[in-house]
Amino acid sequence: MRIIGKCYDNGDMVRITFNWPVDINEVYICAMRKADTAVDKLRLFTLQEYIKQGGYFTKKQQGLTKYYIFTNNEIAGYDRIEPSASFVDVAHITCRISERNIWTTKYKNYEIMLLSDYNIPKKAICYVKNAKPPIDITDGTLFNLGWQMEPGKSMTRIVQTLKHEYIKIFINSNEVEGAEYGIIQT
Repeated sequence: MRIIGKCYDNGDMVRITFNWPVDINEVYICAMRKADTAVDKLRLFTLQEYIKQGGYFTKKQQGLTKYYIFTNNEIAGYDRIEPSASFVDVAHITCRISERNIWTTKYKNYEIMLLSDYNIPKKAICYVKNAKPPIDITDGTLFNLGWQMEPGKSMTRIVQTLKHEYIKIFINSNEVEGAEYGIIQT
């Protein structure tokens, strides 16, 4: 019997609700991430807990997390069944780009400022330079910023281009899973 649930964002927690199976007093819940590596051990969850809490609550994990809910007789081979619910917590990166023209030269400077509440790997963030404003990661020349970002710390960099060129910040989907990160341009 496949139990299908729904995930809801509840601050720093994820709330999972589902229709409780008839004549079953307890289920097992397991959270899995990425290449099916276990995040949480199997958690026994009772009907009384479900009613009291109004669902199953668990701490958010960055990226895609799949939740498996199954009964005692399904415990063998639970990792081969379809997930009951999925939740994606996106690490938002706030980005501000300021353009500064240098009147006496053929160049201009872009000041890039980034801020995130999560650890961001070095190769996750890139910028694309083109003669027209870039639309996506393939719309010009790609450059990795090469920053290892720590939570809460802002990073600033100056990028020099020709006066007719534009830049835009993107998630380097060749290096990381793009669903785990989101850019907020201000």
